[in-house]
Amino acid sequence: MVSSLPHPTTPAGRDGLAALLARPEQAVVALDFDGTLAEIVPDPEQARAHPGAVAALAALAPRIASVVVVTGRPAGVAVRYGGFAGVPGLDRLVVLGHYGAERWDAATGTVTAAAPHPGVAAVRAELPGFLDRHGAWPGVWIEEKGRAVAVHTRRAVDPEGAFEALKGPLGDLAARHGLVLEPGRMVLELRPPGMDKGVALASYLRET
Repeated sequence: MVSSLPHPTTPAGRDGLAALLARPEQAVVALDFDGTLAEIVPDPEQARAHPGAVAALAALAPRIASVVVVTGRPAGVAVRYGGFAGVPGLDRLVVLGHYGAERWDAATGTVTAAAPHPGVAAVRAELPGFLDRHGAWPGVWIEEKGRAVAVHTRRAVDPEGAFEALKGPLGDLAARHGLVLEPGRMVLELRPPGMDKGVALASYLRET
């Protein structure tokens, strides 16, 4: 229904919507997982795709060129939490996990990945003692992300205070091991340079 369409407020947005409506078979729809397909929740392990998300994507996918999910999560985790595997209509779905370092293709059901950065293993080993030395607040916790490591402060008594206090030291730790620090919503992620959702999506679009 036309009444359900968005109303872009910028020329680029209007041009983009017009192109999508005129040539849907050439369109690629890219979505994040957390905060888009799934709600942001205090415990990332509890995140699941919205009940209607998979059905909506399955109805959309046959009408366009491709649907791609771009996420900081491991690709396999996003597939499990999203319920994407084996869904009729999503046979061409692609999940770019770990900011593009991993890729899952629905057509094959397999994950391909680049070699891991050695700095992640070094940070993983050092991080618990590092947080203790910097007086980590009760409730601050470490999330193991395979190709990255994240420190969450949202469960701390003072989430903002913990976030700000740890941002500088964690940035130094990341740099020492050849990683970068990516701040998020009450989360500080240490990950290899070049892992970026925009870069991953641009590379996928060039391929597609």
